[in-house]
Amino acid sequence: MRIRRREREAEHRRWEEQERHQREQIERERLERVRVEALLAEAVAWRRANYLRAYIAAVEERATGRGQPANATPELAEWLTWAREQADRLDPVSSTSGRLTGTNVAAKDDPRMG
Repeated sequence: MRIRRREREAEHRRWEEQERHQREQIERERLERVRVEALLAEAVAWRRANYLRAYIAAVEERATGRGQPANATPELAEWLTWAREQADRLDPVSSTSGRLTGTNVAAKDDPRMG
């Protein structure tokens, strides 16, 4: 009887250990998906910021192409400043918001980022 009880206990410990490993693996995979999603979102944000910068440059080029300095009117100068700030705010590479490489998204869920 004691031998069977020990065998059952040992089997139960092995089962619990397998369950723990499986839960840990599932959590690692979940964290990796979160990090990849953050990376992709930042790549999209970077592309959008650069798209805006190209548009802003075209607007500025159009104004200077007419022989006017880009800041010829206060409205245009103000808009150019505002638009560049928005592009910089969206850009995870130039932004100071700590978004680079998805660390802000993954950090809250990833104990390694603690």
